[in-house]
Amino acid sequence: MNKYWGVAFLIFLAISLGTASAATENDTWSRWGSKGNHSHIKATSNCCSVIVNVNDTCAVFAYRRDSTYAATLKIQRTVWNGRETLKEYKTTNGYFFHTVISEGGWMMGAGGPDIVWINRALESIGGDIIRRGNVTSYDMKRAHSLVRRLGLGHFVIRGPGGQAGVSIYRRGYSRLSVFRLKSGEYLSVPNSPSYYRRGYYSRWSRDPLKAAVYAAGTDRWGINRRNILLYETRSEKNSTSVKVHVTFDGGRLIGRYRGRPDNILFLGKYISASSIPRIPTTRFLGTVTLARRIN
Repeated sequence: MNKYWGVAFLIFLAISLGTASAATENDTWSRWGSKGNHSHIKATSNCCSVIVNVNDTCAVFAYRRDSTYAATLKIQRTVWNGRETLKEYKTTNGYFFHTVISEGGWMMGAGGPDIVWINRALESIGGDIIRRGNVTSYDMKRAHSLVRRLGLGHFVIRGPGGQAGVSIYRRGYSRLSVFRLKSGEYLSVPNSPSYYRRGYYSRWSRDPLKAAVYAAGTDRWGINRRNILLYETRSEKNSTSVKVHVTFDGGRLIGRYRGRPDNILFLGKYISASSIPRIPTTRFLGTVTLARRIN
């Protein structure tokens, strides 16, 4: 009898420990305030935006596209909301903006499934924020309501002086915050709030461009990892200089090997996918000067 009681006790102990482990995991997830199904199975829309905030006037924005299908990534110069702007977007399977870099140190990105009207609405809210000159809780709540409707996605914006807003949503889990980035800080904003990262980019390199590459490449959210486009910005009194670089991720920095590079149209110039180097090597595409417009 003692032998059987001993076996029963061990079984009870194993079940109790398993329950405790599950409770700990649920407590971690509960920070995002949800009771949905939260398996770590990745969807096809797993893009990631990175901001490296060097100081009040210099920053790097990186965008990694994750998708099962190829798309030509278009980088176009335009005037948007009264400011000279560089925009990265694709039109395969519908319009989707990835990155907007505007004169004055403004930068923003969005990720999620190909729902055109929501992506355009997020872009419009970003335009409102830039036009008003401040990242506010009101506007970020507007953006967050749209990101929630995607079911999976993110929206992030950074302005002069390091002001920033982040919205992420995945299957009931949310992150919504408005804050000011310190000099030397970085953000990694994927389509899952539990993979969000904020810290100091010197953990990878003192070179902000290299740090942005590693921040995007070491984000563990996402499987079909394609191009990382990087925008090195420096804002002066009357203009903002933008140096554009590209690399192919493919999961190399995290031991995964899925995804292929995409072709690029940079200011009308065709960049073949086969010419894009693998991470961490980057290819310089060119410099764009965004001038301040006098009304």
